[in-house]
Amino acid sequence: MDDNGGSAPDTEGGVAVEPQDAISETPVNAPPIEGFGTLDQGKDALSEAIWKGSVRETTDPLLKEIHTGVANETLKSLMTRLLMAQANPPQGTGSQSWFALRVNALIAMGQDDKASQMIASLPASMTDASLLQLQTELQLIRGEYDHACQRAQPGSLPPDEGPEGFWHKLSILCQAHAGKQDEAMVGIDLMREERHTDDLFFQETIRRIGDKSTPIKTNATQWSPLNVALLRLAGDTEKLKGSMDTFPPVALKYMAQDATLDVKLREKALNRAQQLGVVPESEGNITPEQPFSRKLTSDIVTLVAALGSGKPANEADGAVIARLALDDVGTADSRRIQRLLTLMEPFGYHVPPEVWAKLLTHRERVDGEVPPAMLVTRLSEAANGGRRGEVIVLAGLVAGGSSVDKIPDLALLPVIKALLAAGFEKEARMVAHDAVKAYGR
Repeated sequence: MDDNGGSAPDTEGGVAVEPQDAISETPVNAPPIEGFGTLDQGKDALSEAIWKGSVRETTDPLLKEIHTGVANETLKSLMTRLLMAQANPPQGTGSQSWFALRVNALIAMGQDDKASQMIASLPASMTDASLLQLQTELQLIRGEYDHACQRAQPGSLPPDEGPEGFWHKLSILCQAHAGKQDEAMVGIDLMREERHTDDLFFQETIRRIGDKSTPIKTNATQWSPLNVALLRLAGDTEKLKGSMDTFPPVALKYMAQDATLDVKLREKALNRAQQLGVVPESEGNITPEQPFSRKLTSDIVTLVAALGSGKPANEADGAVIARLALDDVGTADSRRIQRLLTLMEPFGYHVPPEVWAKLLTHRERVDGEVPPAMLVTRLSEAANGGRRGEVIVLAGLVAGGSSVDKIPDLALLPVIKALLAAGFEKEARMVAHDAVKAYGR
C-alpha cells in the first residue's frame, strides 16, 4: 500500500513498472458471404442499399425464375451489375444462400464468366462444396473436361451432399474420358451398391463414351450441366438435337462454339441460344423496318434522335410532335408512331390530345408475345414500394430473351416507368430508344 492507501506500483530492479492493460483474444468473424460481390466501388457499382425494402420470401422466387438471358443490352447490363453488387441482401432467410442464388441467376442468363469471377473472388474460407460444384459445372458446360477432372482426383473428392451424386459421377466420367473404361464400369457398380440407385442414362452414356456403337435408349431426368457434358462426350448427335430445347441456355452458347460438333447441330444451338437471349442476335437476322411515308420520315427521324439524345424535352420537340402529318396516315405508320410517342411521354415530351385522337382511330395492333400479367403487376408494385433491386429483376424477367422492339407497349411502358421511378433514368431512356431506334434509320 502507498501512503494514500492505494496499491504500490510493481517494481523491477527498483524501477517502477506501469501496469499493462490485459490482452484479450476474441475471434474475428469472416465477412458475410450473403452480400459479397465484386462490384463494390466505381462507376458501375449500385448502392449497398439497393435491396432495401425487399424480403427473401419474395426475391428468392424471382431469382429462381431467371431461366433465360436478357436480350436487351441495357437491361442485361443493369441486371448483371445488380447480381454482382456488394450489397446488403434482402431481409429474412431463405433455403439457399443469397450468394449462390445470384451466381446461379448469372449462369442462367448466360453470364457464366461473371459467375466465375464472383466465385473466384471469394476468400478460400467461404468456398464450400456447393460452390466448388458450380465452378466444375461451368467447366463442363464450356467443354473444359480436363480442367474439371482435376477436381476428381481419388481421395480428394468433396462429399456428395445432393441426391445426384455429382462428385461420384464426375469421377466415373473422367475415367471414361481418359480411356479407363474398365475402371469406369467398376465405379458404376460401386455407386449402384453404395447409393442404391440405378441411373440408366448415366450408365448408357458412360458405355457409349468407350464404345460409340452403344445406343443411348433413355433420357436424363434433368438436363444438368453434368448430363449435357455426358451426352456431348458420348457423341450422340441425334439425341443432342432432340433434347436441345430443354438444355440449360448457357450450355447452348458453348455448343454453338464447339468445332467438334456437327455444323447443323452448332447452327441449331446458336439459333436456340439467340432465341433465349444468351447470345446476341446477328444484324443479318434482324428484319429491317419498312420506311415511313415520305411526309413523316424527317419528323420521325428527329423525334427518335431526340429520345436517344438524353437531353430534356423542349418546345422544339413538342412542335415536331404537334405537326406530324397524321391526317391520311396508314395503319402500320399509325401503330409505330403510337409506340414512339407512348415511350416518349414518360420523359416529358408533350403529346397534344388531338394527336392521340388521330392515332387512336387505328385500332389494329401488331404486338409481340405478351409476358405474364403477374410479372407486369409485380413490377409496378415494386416501383411504387421503392424496392429498386426487385424493379431491375422484374424488368429483366418481363423483357426476357425478346429484343425490346418486339415487346408490346402494354409491357414495355411499365418497364420504362418502373426504371424511372427507381432512379434509373439513363437506362430507362436507353431501353425506350432501343425499342424505336430502327424507325430513325
